Amino acid sequence: MKKDAVIWGAGDCCENVIERLNAIFNIVLVVDKKTEKKALRNMPWIKVSSPQSIKSLKTGFELIIATDNKAVFRDIEQDVMSLKIQYENIGMARDYLDSKISFQNNDLNAYQYVDRLNNRITIDKSVNFKHLEFRFDGGNNHIIIGENVNIINILHGYIGGNNCEFVIGDNTSLVSLWVDMNEGGKIIINEDCMLATDIEMFQSVTHPIFDDIGNRKNYSKNIVIGKHTWIGRKAALMSGFEIGEGSIVGYGAISASKFGNKVIIAGNPARVIRENIQWRRDILSYYPIDSIADSRYPIK
Repeated sequence: MKKDAVIWGAGDCCENVIERLNAIFNIVLVVDKKTEKKALRNMPWIKVSSPQSIKSLKTGFELIIATDNKAVFRDIEQDVMSLKIQYENIGMARDYLDSKISFQNNDLNAYQYVDRLNNRITIDKSVNFKHLEFRFDGGNNHIIIGENVNIINILHGYIGGNNCEFVIGDNTSLVSLWVDMNEGGKIIINEDCMLATDIEMFQSVTHPIFDDIGNRKNYSKNIVIGKHTWIGRKAALMSGFEIGEGSIVGYGAISASKFGNKVIIAGNPARVIRENIQWRRDILSYYPIDSIADSRYPIK
């Protein structure tokens, strides 16, 4: 059930955040001292009232101040005090939508994290990590990290908008990975994958592109990495990229395409350079390997 919220300020800041806030809160009122503005441009069914109308509400709502100016925020706080408004919490809109978190060295606080906009991190207790760093710019987003995942250096990223989901499957290892997500999309890394360093996954397209008659052409699409896939260093996997299980993504590969099982892809744009392959996690400097029978790493 959504929590009730009142937004103070109906200017440009409000117009820029109202839709994201509306997905998270039950907006019961928008108020502004400038009463000549009667409704919001993007959501015209929400009418703008005077600040005095807040006094008719019951307690227990969030009071969200739609400004990025701290001096303006302090002035509105004084107005709120003079009206003796009984709210539960008060804050700037950006503080509600934008939260940054950083956890290091298996910090226990990371294993079950929830913020006030229901952004969640769910990490299995068997996970080993050195550094996790995320910025949430919205609500109801979920990061799920499965059993026996090993994050050797850093996993970091930007999760924009609402209802995104990022999943790392069991027994996956990675050195360093950056993810960028938006528009309720998903990045799914399935079980037993191996990711090298400096890898980027851009599920979000970030900015709109239009055709010559003004229709948008680029919508964010999901990214899916199949089970037991090896992704090489400096790969950049873009919105819509998918690859099947047992595959390899070569060094520096860039792609937004879809590929099948047991292939090696490489290049910019990436293409299939070999089919019907198998790979294992063995390190060749440790012991001789001449066939797959010599491998000491079964697929999990």
